[in-house]
Amino acid sequence: MKPRLHCPKRFGVRPGSPVLYRIAASGDKPVRFHAEPLPAGLRLDEATGQITGTLNEPGEYVITVGAENVHGPSTQELRLVVGKEICLTPPLGWNSWNCWSAEVSQEKVLASARAMVDSGLADYGWTYINIDDCWQGLRTGLRHALAPNERFPDMAGLCEEIHNLGLKVGIYSTPWYGSYTGNPGGSSYAPDGSDWTPLPSREWIEMVQRHRHAPYKFDFPDAWQWADWGVDYLKYDWAPVDLDSTHRMRQALGSTSRDIVLSLSNNCPKSLAVDILDYAHVVRTTSDLHDFWETGARHGTSDVHGIRDVWKRHHAWQPYTRPGHYADADMLVVGQVGWGQPRPTRLSRTEQTTHVNLWSLWASPLLVGCPLNGLDEFTRSLLTNADLLDIHQDPICVQAYPTEITPEHEVLIKPLEDGGWAVGLFNVTEDERTVEWDATTLVGDRPVRVRDVWTGKEYELRGTHEVTLPAHGSQVLRVFAEG
Repeated sequence: MKPRLHCPKRFGVRPGSPVLYRIAASGDKPVRFHAEPLPAGLRLDEATGQITGTLNEPGEYVITVGAENVHGPSTQELRLVVGKEICLTPPLGWNSWNCWSAEVSQEKVLASARAMVDSGLADYGWTYINIDDCWQGLRTGLRHALAPNERFPDMAGLCEEIHNLGLKVGIYSTPWYGSYTGNPGGSSYAPDGSDWTPLPSREWIEMVQRHRHAPYKFDFPDAWQWADWGVDYLKYDWAPVDLDSTHRMRQALGSTSRDIVLSLSNNCPKSLAVDILDYAHVVRTTSDLHDFWETGARHGTSDVHGIRDVWKRHHAWQPYTRPGHYADADMLVVGQVGWGQPRPTRLSRTEQTTHVNLWSLWASPLLVGCPLNGLDEFTRSLLTNADLLDIHQDPICVQAYPTEITPEHEVLIKPLEDGGWAVGLFNVTEDERTVEWDATTLVGDRPVRVRDVWTGKEYELRGTHEVTLPAHGSQVLRVFAEG
């Protein structure tokens, strides 16, 4: 099969920060990569497709990137923007929490990175390998920064190995004294951070609720340490999210010589949407998502949200999503989950497809939480749908907006850079149902070409489109612009 490119069409980097961009391409191997004209200061590895180096002058560079195999070449335009903004398309990656929880280790993270490459996900643009909570040791690092615990004996070496695979690395922290699982956080009651005392889980939860933010902050030492290791992404986790903590961490990350995505978790008040998305690249809009369609149940001390619970809240963030700033509906609960003991998700295959469809239309980060070793074929197919990923990674990064919301169905529209649209039709009931969409609301009476992103079927549409969907089922159409 001829190569098909799946890499971002826009890529942001700050002046002087290291560039790590991978030309991702599916298709038969071997593949040779090219990029031209490549600005001075950058270099391409033609065998791996990795572009590295630094650019010091602000500006926009238009580069033709491509891949070629025995079946022929494929190319696309890359706009490399050197300036203040990074993360110009929604993140695609993996996070350790939903599968390994407190059992995470350096060995498991590196195995996941290798599996992202071996499974072919990296060829479809999946990039981030993110370490969640439970990596933290004591404050024995440079300037009292957090050091890793014994399960992460060489964090810098781990980052280097992951970068050598063409992938990027994420890490976890909190502005609180300690994290939700009772690990050291980003503040302390001692100026050198030496007062850390772990507590049994029940006592710990009660103590966190009483104390939360301690007076001595370590935003800057921690950020410098992460940058020194080679970290590219920070999940910053507490509730309720507040502007002051966010601003401090954004300043700390900005003081480093490395571009680090700032992702806030969890349950950000919508009242902060305008201001907080000026500081953060990613903002969680809800509490943790679990593998249910809908539930109002409680689990432990935190809310258990299903797909529909998130859905009902997330639409309100539509006006605020833009390149470099995304409303996050939480990690994908497809494949296997289990929070330390992986098991198959409770979502049906139909619900998993709807889950991925919805998050993609929303331009929400796609962070899969299942183990990547031995990825089953169905889950892999969910994560490597080229047409759907192209919609998700569209450079104008519009969060789809609803044009119809009823108790039985929803219709969502996502404008695309080429002048076309993605249209999502969703059956939210417990029964099979026919859902209609009036195409004249977008294109008037003229016929348009559409493609079903899951079947690949293309046809001409004029007027009303209807589809019969199973319970909790969905359809996504790519509607092409005229000409």
